[in-house]
Amino acid sequence: MRYLFLFLFSSQIMFFGCSKDAPEDFGNALVFTKSESPYLIDSTFEIEPGRLFRIEAGVELIIDTGVFINAFGPVEILGTIDEPVYLNSKIPGKGWRQFKVKPGAEYVTVENTVFNDGTFTSSADKVYFNNVTFNNAQNLAWDGAMARFWNATEFLIENSTVNASNMGEGFLLHNVKNPVVRFCTFNKIPDGVEYIDAENGRIHDCIFRDGNDDAIDLNHCSGTVIERNLIFNYKDCGMEIGSENFGPSTNIKVYKNIMVGCKKGLIIKEDSKARIENNTFFKNDIGAEFSALNSNGGSEGQILSCVFLENTQAFKKDQASTIDVSYSLCPDEVLQGDQNLNSNPMLKNPEGEDFSPLNGSPCIDAGSPNSPVDSDGSRADIGAVSFEK
Repeated sequence: MRYLFLFLFSSQIMFFGCSKDAPEDFGNALVFTKSESPYLIDSTFEIEPGRLFRIEAGVELIIDTGVFINAFGPVEILGTIDEPVYLNSKIPGKGWRQFKVKPGAEYVTVENTVFNDGTFTSSADKVYFNNVTFNNAQNLAWDGAMARFWNATEFLIENSTVNASNMGEGFLLHNVKNPVVRFCTFNKIPDGVEYIDAENGRIHDCIFRDGNDDAIDLNHCSGTVIERNLIFNYKDCGMEIGSENFGPSTNIKVYKNIMVGCKKGLIIKEDSKARIENNTFFKNDIGAEFSALNSNGGSEGQILSCVFLENTQAFKKDQASTIDVSYSLCPDEVLQGDQNLNSNPMLKNPEGEDFSPLNGSPCIDAGSPNSPVDSDGSRADIGAVSFEK
């Protein structure tokens, strides 16, 4: 085991111990190399502004309790599929503190990396995560996110995973422009993805399972598309689209998602506005709710081309809210609105998470003529999964 002792002195990093125990110093870059791995980091250290901090493939950092890593310049953590980077806690379950990318950093790139019992924050202008895993057994506070981001203008997280024990949150974004989170998996994590003050974002092709709060949370967002996500067994909402004192969320599109076993499949609240299209709601207490809640203004939206199956209640709204339901299907209750169907959707195996319609299903080619056509060019089906002809 190599030991790394670092102290900040006169804005420069000073390393104490054998030179081979320290990361390589290239003047404009500080690099952890595989040849000297693993490293034990037992005190907080900083990398000064403008200096690149790089961790190369195959490196393991073992980080002691309470330790911060603070970077004021660009960050590259560059694991590979065959040689990931590991940031491990010296005391599993106890946890190290945080990897912080401070304001002024141009970019952060993290690929093929595993964070065990540690968290990440970034104020970098450009953020890219690919195949990054967060495993957490710490007793985090309810708002202690696995990864939190501020003020980025370019932002993409893809192919990444969060595994937790329903403590803390997943990816939490503040004032990020055009954020995209895609092809990610969230297991037992409340608020798996939360956008606050975000514009023109997307959350798509993600899987969320078994959370104690919400899977997806939007507060004061505009132009956001939530598309093709699978959400199972969230104790509050599959999606919560609203304000939370930040301001309402508007021009939100919820398209081709599946929400199963939640207290509420989704809620649009606090003067927010959304289009709910081609989704499937299965075995939720409430499929979709539109509500003023703690604000003076009700919410507005359209539900079209959706399947509601075995929910205790398909949808609800309060007196301040308005909702239009059309071209949707529910065998359990009659939906008021234009061209709604009260019949069995004939889905293959909802209990086994296969929501595709069987041949002869009334969902086929029965969606709204204003919904996007199916991949074969035919009229939209009802529900999140199209019939394969």
